[in-house]
Formats: sequence, structure tokens, C-alpha cells
Amino acid sequence: MQPLRKLFFVTLATLALGFAFSTSQVAYAQEDVPPAEDDVVINEFVVNPAAGKEYIELLVTKPGGVNMQGWTISDVSSRTAAAGAGGSEGDFILPASAPYLANVPQGTFVVLVLTTPAANTNTLTEDTSTTDGNRRLVLFTTTAGVTVAPTIDNAASDNIQVYAGTRATGTLIDQTLAGTNTSLVAGATWGDNSTATTTDNINGGTSIPSNSAIRFVPTADTLAAYQDNDTGARFVRDAASYGTPGAPNTGVPGDASIFSGGGAPLIISEFRLQGPTGTCDEFVEIYNTSEEPYTVQSLNAGSTGFSVVSSNGPTVLFTIPNGDTIPARGHYLGTNDGTLCTGGGAYSSGTYPAGNNTTATATGDRVFVSGDTPLNAGIALFNNSSAGGFTDTNRLDAVGPTSETNAIFKEGTGYPPLDASAQVNFQPNYSIYRDLRSGLPQDTQDNDADFDTVNPNGTELCAPTANFSCVRLGAPGPENLSSPVQRNADIKASLIDPNCTGMAVNPVLPSACRFERRTAAGSSPAALGTLSIRRRFTNSTGAPVTRLRFRIVNITTFPEGGNNGFADLRAISSSTVTAYCQSESGIPHQCTDNPSPTTDIEGTTLETDQYGQTNGGGFNSTLTLPNQLADGASINLQFTLGVETNGFFRFFVNVEALTGTPALQSPAATKAQATGKARASKLKK
Repeated sequence: MQPLRKLFFVTLATLALGFAFSTSQVAYAQEDVPPAEDDVVINEFVVNPAAGKEYIELLVTKPGGVNMQGWTISDVSSRTAAAGAGGSEGDFILPASAPYLANVPQGTFVVLVLTTPAANTNTLTEDTSTTDGNRRLVLFTTTAGVTVAPTIDNAASDNIQVYAGTRATGTLIDQTLAGTNTSLVAGATWGDNSTATTTDNINGGTSIPSNSAIRFVPTADTLAAYQDNDTGARFVRDAASYGTPGAPNTGVPGDASIFSGGGAPLIISEFRLQGPTGTCDEFVEIYNTSEEPYTVQSLNAGSTGFSVVSSNGPTVLFTIPNGDTIPARGHYLGTNDGTLCTGGGAYSSGTYPAGNNTTATATGDRVFVSGDTPLNAGIALFNNSSAGGFTDTNRLDAVGPTSETNAIFKEGTGYPPLDASAQVNFQPNYSIYRDLRSGLPQDTQDNDADFDTVNPNGTELCAPTANFSCVRLGAPGPENLSSPVQRNADIKASLIDPNCTGMAVNPVLPSACRFERRTAAGSSPAALGTLSIRRRFTNSTGAPVTRLRFRIVNITTFPEGGNNGFADLRAISSSTVTAYCQSESGIPHQCTDNPSPTTDIEGTTLETDQYGQTNGGGFNSTLTLPNQLADGASINLQFTLGVETNGFFRFFVNVEALTGTPALQSPAATKAQATGKARASKLKK
């Protein structure tokens, strides 16, 4: 996976009003990552077997899986040579639209049988399913959609290349050279058998005898080792052997922890183990860290999926079934419906919005199959559903307090235990969630550093540490499969009025400037008035946005606000305003998105569950608007913050969106398209 890029912009100003502020807006850019070197490696092949058919076996090493539609496996000495020319053979081309190749899971063996199934004396049968649990695809030259031109087989001194796409233009993913072959494919920027002599080739520069199996043996049981087959020394020749097609190679250190679901890109991102309605007001949210959809497929024998388990017992809370797909950067939600509880209550944050409309809510994707979970129990996600498989080797993620004695159910030393008396007395609407200040859920494998509490009443729930906040104004934000996902890279912010980059001081006219401060006397959560942050957002996703909202990932608010010169700000709902394009001193000028001196700026609504956020929104709170946004269109928005205390401030948001075919286009989007002013740019000072 390529590094993620972060754009970070800061401005500082001091006003005569006594409101000094520092604002930051984070845009954490992500992009779809194309297949890259060694996402798939050549793992095994046979040469002229006495019985059975020749095959080439590939192993998918990329976490989250890889799209192999239209890939090409070749024995051709040049990217541009015609197949069958120049002493080279041809290409085995995978189907370009086969659904089973759209996301081949990590750890899958892809076996390409190089001759027809007729008189096939081995045990291989065609297998085009990635959900049957056998961790194998087997494709023949006669498999629907496969193209072989003109022919391809394994000989004593062949090369094998794997391309994502066509041989002529695709990305070279892996290659090997065998025997006396010196035909390294041009264009490789990495070291697979690239020495000047053939001694580094498979079999050390000596022709491979017939009836031999060639197998890759990694140096260690790590993902890096499985992706490092760049020298012939890592391949072993077995005489008079047919190999192990579709199964781990003989002699490997073991791959259970790497490929039996151990490499799944899933983490626990938010949870609570009690809540306002009682001890069973519980949920656990799982997050897909991958840039691609992830399909759950436990490869452990007899396992029906991935399980979320609590340390008491241990007890299975819920299982994500094999075959369920979690969107790229998407979420999966398990909730307790109270059916099996003795302590009372049930998940009660299901009214928090999700989906493409205001009636879609954050209901659970799976229901707990257990009763009450102790308040300070550790929880862990495992790559199987079998009680005997809840081991450190099979663990994908864990979070627990320092008081948790089973190290499998926490990472690092754990977070500080929640105060049971506070829970009994207040039953706060809280959650424990991963820090989002970088734009993505933080995962350093240290619970104390990665998680914080949040609740809308500012209730102190524990004894804080240097890293873990026990009181932070905000709200739970449970998300399920239908919830919007982070799209910072594709929906960028720019100024509505580039001619006014600062703060408007006109006390009467609403402004399209970067900021607008209103100091009229108010009441909490806006005792000292409001600050409005105005931005223009452009949809560059390539599809219509059907749901758009903004999650606050960093803000100066209670309890930090009012201390050490920092402001105390609270997110509040706002309505659409007709604003004037004007200078900082209040002199009107023409707007940039239309020929008028005025433009509409739409308000945003603070989203809540049934308990509301009467103190205003803070960390993990979300602001939304009902409008849909056509591809390429722009919309003017304002984030309105109630001011409780003056001072320096921070305000960071993640852009979350769903895309699809809209039923209705917003008036603002239509206007932006009509004027031809829809554009994307970095957030500017």
C-alpha cells in the first residue's frame, strides 16, 4: 500500500474582540492503490510431469486481497514480442470480468493448469469460488473466459511473468527465471533474478529435469518473507514430485498466522459495554482499513466467520459470517438487543443516522449472541469462530483496560479502567473510539495511545493517563455497512470567496468570507455568540454523492476549552443563509461562483441519536446536510460553532460520503453546474 498523504493548513489571527484563534482543517488524502510488485507471487510449478498436467501456482499476499481480472501470466521474453515468436511461447490470460477474480483474498492459491483437463491424472478439479473456504482457485485453459495464446507450458529453462493487465501495458507483479534462461523481462525495477549471470536462477543455472516440482520456501513466517521470492535460492527443486497445487508448499515455516485470515485488514474502531438503558446497551464497531472491499473468509477448518469475543469466558459476542463484504474504509456493527441479558437494557443508539436518507439509522449488522458483558472486559477480533481458535496467532485486533489479565484481549498496557460508580450513577451515553486526528483510525497497537472516551455530557469516566482522555465532549458515532465512508481525497474544500481570506467584520450583512463571527448575547452552547466557517466542497469522486456528512476529528472544546488560552467551541446546527461577497472590512464585491454580490451558503445539521447533544457537538460528532451532489458539482457550506470561551482554537473534520445514482439533485449543485464553476482545490489560507 502506498503512503497516505496529509494536507495541513494553519492560519493565526488576533481580533480586537478578544477572540484569538488558530484554525486547522485536515484533508487526509487517500487514493485507490493499484496492484504492485509482489502483491501476488509465483509460488510453485511443475516441469514435464510423468503424470498429471503442468501448472503454475500463484499466492496472493496483498492484505485485503487483490483484483486479478484480466491479469496475464506469460512465458514471453519481451513485452512487445508476438506470442509464439522469438522462441517464446505465449500468454495465459485470466477472464476480464469474472466476479470470482474481483477480490481474490489474501492467502489464496491460484492454480493455472496449463493443458486441458482431458486425461488429467492429478486430483485437480476446476474451482472458481473464493467463498468455499478451501483457499484455492483452479483454472484450466477451458475455464470460461480464459484465453491462452498461442500456448504456454513449463520447460527446463523458462521464465514466468505475472502482469496486472496485459503483458504489453500492465504492471509487472512478479517473475522468475529458471535453468539457463537469461531473458529477464525489461521494465522490472526490482531484483527478481536480475543478476548478470544465470547462477542466481532457479536450479542455479542448470536446466530443470523433467518430472520436477519447483516450490518457493520463504525464510520466515512473516508477510515480508512471503513477498520476497526475488532469488532462485528461495526456490527448491523436488525430483519425481508433483508438488502440492492449491495447498501450502512442503517445507514452508508455516502460514497460519499470515494467510488464515491473520492478514485481514480489520480493526475494532469504537465500542461500549454499557449505556443509558443498562448493562446491555452495548455495541462493537469493526473498521476495514483497506482501500478495497474486504470479504470475510475464515480459512480455519469448520469456522463460519470472524468472531468478536470478550475476555470473560471467553464469550463470543457476535460473528461476521463468511461471505459478508465490508466496504473500503467501511464499518460493520454488532449490537446487543438485550434478548439474553440479565442486567437489563439494549443497544439504544440505533437512531443515529446512517445510509442514504434521514430514516436510515445505525442499526446493527449482527446481533450479539451473548448476555451482559462486564464493563471492563477486554474484547478481541479473531479470524475464526471456534473456541479453540481464540489464540494470539489468530487474533486480528484487541482492546482492553490495564486491569485485563489476559494479554490476548488488549494491546500494550491497555486503557485506564472505567469507573464503575460513574457508570452506575450516570449511565452516560458514551463510547470508546479510536483517535481520528490523523484522518484515519489510529492503530499503533497500544490501546492507551489509540483510544479515548467521548460523551455528550462531559462526564468523567476514569482516571486519565498522558495519552488517554477520560472526559471529552462529543458523542458516540456507531457506523454500519450502510454508513458513509471517509472521502477526504475526493471531496476537497476551497474558499467560497477567495477575495476574502480572513474574517468579515460587517456587523449586519452575512458574509461569504472564510470566517464570520457573531457576538450577539446568547445562551449555552453559544454563550458568547457563534463562529461560522465557510467553505466550498467539490465532488470529485467520479459518481454522484448521495449522502454527505462531516465528522469532527479534532476541536478545542470542553474540558480543554477555557484553559491555557484555548477556546471552548461547540458544533451546532445552522440554516441556509444568503451571504455577501465582501472584503474583510465589509465592502461588497462580486462573488466568484455567480455574477451577483450574494451567494447561498447551506447550513449543516448536528446529527444525534435519541439522547441529543444539548451541550453542542464535539469529538466524533457529525454534521450533515440532506442534499445530494452530482459528480463534478460544488456546494457552499457553513459549519457553525457556538462559542463558550474565547481563545485559540482547532477545528478538523473528515469528509464522509456515499456514492450512487441520486434520486434528486440539490439546488446548490444544479447552480454550480450551470455556471460551470465547479472545481476542486486545496484548502487555502
